[in-house]
Amino acid sequence: LLNLGIFLQDKRDKLGLSQKELAKKAKVTQQQLSKIENGINCTMNTLLKVCNALEVDLNFQNKH
Repeated sequence: LLNLGIFLQDKRDKLGLSQKELAKKAKVTQQQLSKIENGINCTMNTLLKVCNALEVDLNFQNKH
């Protein structure tokens, strides 16, 4: 979760968005976004909203 949070924070920074701006765009609270960026557990729905707002696709692939 921490690696994902760091990735999303980096993407947000590259887009020049503050946490407040991205939270508004994703329709989540700033507190929820902060938890995601700090690797704290969140709901899948909240994570998907943030990824959608950042135009990030989650790809789950087997390592085999």
